[in-house]
Amino acid sequence: EAIREEKRKRRRRKEQKKKDRRLQEEQRSEAEKLLLQAKQTSQQIMQMINREKLRDLERLIDRLLGEEHNDRVQRLQMVVNWTNARGETPLVVAAMKGVTAAVKLLLDKCT
Repeated sequence: EAIREEKRKRRRRKEQKKKDRRLQEEQRSEAEKLLLQAKQTSQQIMQMINREKLRDLERLIDRLLGEEHNDRVQRLQMVVNWTNARGETPLVVAAMKGVTAAVKLLLDKCT
């Protein structure tokens, strides 16, 4: 009887470990999706700044702020803090290009 009970305990622990691993994989997958979305959105912001499409930039930021996600502020911060290959954030690019309206927009909406 004691041997059977020990086997049951081992089987339960093994099943729990499998569940934990699956959950970790799902969470990692969600985090990777979030990072990819942030990178893509940041690239869009950079392009809008480079082309001085401020209305589009404002709409994108407003959309990000208006999304019904618990992590929307964190996501927006991730987006505006993302750096390009030269280590420049959207705010730095806007300032270097002299697009003061974009600088003001980023500072007003994202801080």
